[in-house]
Amino acid sequence: MGFQPWVPQQENNWEIRVVMLLSLLFQVLLIFLGPMRKRSSSPLLRFAVWSSYLLADWVADLALGLILNSMGVIGGGGSSSPIIFAFWTPFLLLHLGGPDTITSYSLEDNELWLRHLIGLLFELSSVIVIFGCSVRGNPMILATVLIVVVGVIKYCERTYSLYRGSIKGFSNNMPQRDFKPRVSYSSIEARAFDIFRLLQPFFMEMTISTQKLKMVWDIFRDDIKPSKALKMIELELNFVYDIMYTKAAVAHSRAGWVLRFICSGCIVSALAIFFSHDKGGMKRVDVSITYALLLGALALDVAAMAMFLFSDRAAVFLQESRRFKWLGRLTSAERRVWRPRRWSETTSRLNLISDCLGEPQHHSTWRRWLMMAKMRSIAKKLRDLFFIWHKKQLSDPEEEEELPPLLDFIFRGVKDDAVECRSDMRKIWGVCNSRGERVLERLKSGIMNSRDYEWLMRSVKKDDFDEQLLTWHIATDICLLDDGGAEELTKRRRLISETLSEYLLYLLVKQSEMVSAKMGVWLSRYQDTRDHVKKFLANQGLDHDGARRLLQGRLGSVDRRDMSVLFDAIHIAHFLMQLPQGPRWELVSGVWKEMLTYTATKCRATTHIRQLNRGGELITLVWLLRENMGAGELQLAKISSGQPG
Repeated sequence: MGFQPWVPQQENNWEIRVVMLLSLLFQVLLIFLGPMRKRSSSPLLRFAVWSSYLLADWVADLALGLILNSMGVIGGGGSSSPIIFAFWTPFLLLHLGGPDTITSYSLEDNELWLRHLIGLLFELSSVIVIFGCSVRGNPMILATVLIVVVGVIKYCERTYSLYRGSIKGFSNNMPQRDFKPRVSYSSIEARAFDIFRLLQPFFMEMTISTQKLKMVWDIFRDDIKPSKALKMIELELNFVYDIMYTKAAVAHSRAGWVLRFICSGCIVSALAIFFSHDKGGMKRVDVSITYALLLGALALDVAAMAMFLFSDRAAVFLQESRRFKWLGRLTSAERRVWRPRRWSETTSRLNLISDCLGEPQHHSTWRRWLMMAKMRSIAKKLRDLFFIWHKKQLSDPEEEEELPPLLDFIFRGVKDDAVECRSDMRKIWGVCNSRGERVLERLKSGIMNSRDYEWLMRSVKKDDFDEQLLTWHIATDICLLDDGGAEELTKRRRLISETLSEYLLYLLVKQSEMVSAKMGVWLSRYQDTRDHVKKFLANQGLDHDGARRLLQGRLGSVDRRDMSVLFDAIHIAHFLMQLPQGPRWELVSGVWKEMLTYTATKCRATTHIRQLNRGGELITLVWLLRENMGAGELQLAKISSGQPG
């Protein structure tokens, strides 16, 4: 028998209807915006996902509070609206469970899984209280119970997914010691999934046995094509993303598929009950909202199942399953028609001279907007928007066997490093810690004398990596005065040098946690260098090439004591400009390749993983590529600890 609270309420609760529709709207937004964040580095998209993620829970809690506040009406009878409100309540529990495509916005959210579990008790108790108020004369009891079951399942799925993405949950679900990869592989997805399983401890910065490392190298293979190698790295990172930020841990288990069918069955049954229910006394708006909630819940469930059916993890199962091989062929055919990106496939770039000149890399007319930004905080945001630009680096590896020049250059460089390490494991320390020394050593004969060699070697062995990065960035930019000559290879190396120079400067300034820079020191050094360059360029009315020429001609007018970075940069540029085009850009691109791989190796694994929900970074692909090929931190750790390679 239901109970009736004494608190009187008005029956016209329009705000409940509004927030119920808002709650459903945020679920629709999240299920489609959630997967997009791993494919885009757009700050606008991140803001949309972040705001929807926060507002979804807030609106659901608000709706639950409003319905609780209306318990007097719900228990009082006299209208069908209170019964409908009670029926709507478990939908809020379902919405708090969230869509399958996003369980957490950041890694830190996963650590709050226990708080989320405790929250289930409070939310469920509220639902039970509201349900108890509506028991008397309620013809929708069975339908309400069915939706409560769905809501509890969804909420528990999200809680378990948060746990699996936490440090504790991820650590407790490592592959067993006797885990053995497949003998043969029918798909590249299966190959990448086994490597992901073997490297799972590494993603949480744990050690891996030498035996498992060798398994990884055997699976990855030295003879793999560059385009296939890149796809495998993308797949491995996508498996990490799914575990950390979605309900993949539940959805791709047998229990998960059973729960999916139970939830869909309960929603369909509740829809049938409501459809057959006499709605004569109901308000038309309440009927419409109820249908929207039921059909919306069913559509979200179907959409989630379809997304996971065409996911990389499902491809591993379907393509190796005898019973569902036909479904595997169907999903494989769909992938050939439409290949969704697994990361943003762009590199963000920042140029110091352009920043000093006040010339945005893309629309120069936007400079006027900078002048209108009186407030410092607004000006900073606008600077980020105008001076950081994004360049697409990838074509479709499914359509083209060859990678774009930058990615092909990086792959071949990492492969050469791996071959060198395999031939002599004692070289692994030098490979992992070189920031340009190795390419200088290789090219020193024939293009420079011993004095120049020693001077350049000191420039790549600076104690502070950020100082080296700034120095070589300015030197490279000055060298770009030349067009690279007529030879195609030289032009390609010139473009690669420019891209890596601006990309690493972007990481230093805007993603400093990914660069081995001393916190606080790098910022003051960058600002000081920027101020020095601006002094030279002030009131000159120069374009970018003019600024390069001016800096190149100031070799004797720079005080090394006050402007050490600028002094060294101009001297490096002066030496490099004396070299022939071919050797010059071979040297510069080689130095930037080593600086990129050094940065990738020294960045913590958890920092790389944090970038996956922001569109990913090129440096993260380089980091995992090195580990897959045996030229990364894992192998260095084995050598340092005295374990055999």
